[in-house]
Amino acid sequence: MIKNITKNTIMFILYALVFISCASTKPQNVQSVQVLLKNKQIKINDTGFLYNTHFYQTLEVFKLTQKILKLQIDKKQICLNDKCYLKKDFNKYFFGAYYYDDLLSDILNLKPIFQSHKYQQTNDECFLQDINSTQTQISYKVCPNALYFKDKKQNTLIKITILPK
Repeated sequence: MIKNITKNTIMFILYALVFISCASTKPQNVQSVQVLLKNKQIKINDTGFLYNTHFYQTLEVFKLTQKILKLQIDKKQICLNDKCYLKKDFNKYFFGAYYYDDLLSDILNLKPIFQSHKYQQTNDECFLQDINSTQTQISYKVCPNALYFKDKKQNTLIKITILPK
């Protein structure tokens, strides 16, 4: 009888762990987005979804119902269409420069970049950052439902508009 109780308890705990782990990876926030990405490797202007969980963030873009881009960010790496890079290596590949690790995550989360360097709040709930150096010439604007990132020296453009539900 004790063996049965122990076996049933162990099975219950295993099922609970599987259920909890599956439930925690479901997106907590899903947003429909219009995405424009342009750099030396990618030229995309289509709609998709931005998913956020505790463990990762995913941007999927579709053209005629076919997934043409899957960009997934976790704590250690960024995966582009299932090819994964360390964050600094991805930044060199995608942005053309070794920017700080969480640049893309900050952009997708509509946060200030480069520790809010040259941050300017505007009257319309938006903020601007114009960052110029020998390596970059970045214009970055974020509003509640849109972002615009352009690095003129590296020829990188990211424009995302969050679509209404």
